[in-house]
Amino acid sequence: MIRVKRQPRLPPSGLTTTACLEQIEAATKLYRLRRNWSLKTSLTKYNNPTVKTALEAMFHGKCAYCESIYTRVGPMDVEHYRPKGGVVIEGSVEAPGYYWLAASWDNLLPSCRDCNRNRRHLLLDGSKEVAGKKNQFPISNTGPRRRWHTAKRWKAGIEKEENPLLLNPCNDFPEKHLMFDDAGNVLPTQSRTGRESVKGKETIRVCALFRPNLIQARRDMNKRHRSQVDAAADALGEFDAQPAQNAARTNYADELRSLTKMRDDEAEYALMARQLIDPALGTFAKGIRRHRAQLDIRMTNGARNLIDRFVVAYASPPEPPTAGELAARLRAIETRWRRR
Repeated sequence: MIRVKRQPRLPPSGLTTTACLEQIEAATKLYRLRRNWSLKTSLTKYNNPTVKTALEAMFHGKCAYCESIYTRVGPMDVEHYRPKGGVVIEGSVEAPGYYWLAASWDNLLPSCRDCNRNRRHLLLDGSKEVAGKKNQFPISNTGPRRRWHTAKRWKAGIEKEENPLLLNPCNDFPEKHLMFDDAGNVLPTQSRTGRESVKGKETIRVCALFRPNLIQARRDMNKRHRSQVDAAADALGEFDAQPAQNAARTNYADELRSLTKMRDDEAEYALMARQLIDPALGTFAKGIRRHRAQLDIRMTNGARNLIDRFVVAYASPPEPPTAGELAARLRAIETRWRRR
């Protein structure tokens, strides 16, 4: 999962049709005005071609949760971040769910079926487990779950008062919560004290990101990433030895371009790629800086801008503080101690 900017900001035309709005209005009357929560109403008009096209373009044909290219495994599901029909509370599904968000553009994500639905998966130890998001939407225990139809003073956006534990790629920074090992496993990140990210842990559980076929796919991709890092390192060595050679320069620029492409937003498993490739680009930064002018000939704009960021981050040492800055820091430290 990578952070994605929701585009376009305005909802696709399919979410503003009369039929779609009428379904939301009917659900509101059924659940909130009549308080008949056991009945079900149809909420299907959100699932139309304009929505699918917009989601596919925004996420580059990848599942919002596992980053698999879903066209390889089946059609895309238009997934509700907050489930519309019912929500799992203390182990059982309670209806209704967040029905008023059924056609909300900010609540829709593209998902593969393995992440979105309850499906039986064969685990590595030979056991079988039914897993998948479906009606799950865990929140923190620090506040109540916001149910529009039960709120005494309901208002638009009341659900934003919740503290979700499921990562949203359009709102959260997944790189702060998820990390990967060389075997293709995804793990919650840990703080300096060893505390695991709760959001990372819950997202792995809810979306079944431990699926064996997914682990294998990430493991295979990790091998390709490492192979490309090695190829770029070898090409840098040749270029350092013979910077005037056109062939060495061309080869190094091509290897760098291939490496940066693997961590682009469009790439499959881009977050895992960045955790491996970005530090490697940092080690290349000084070599890139030495031969910046020659590489400009072969680098695309996107790759060049990325390399520039790493040169600044890794190869440009920070300026030492002046005597005045050091004195100011010491005065600030003394002031804090006196206040104690």
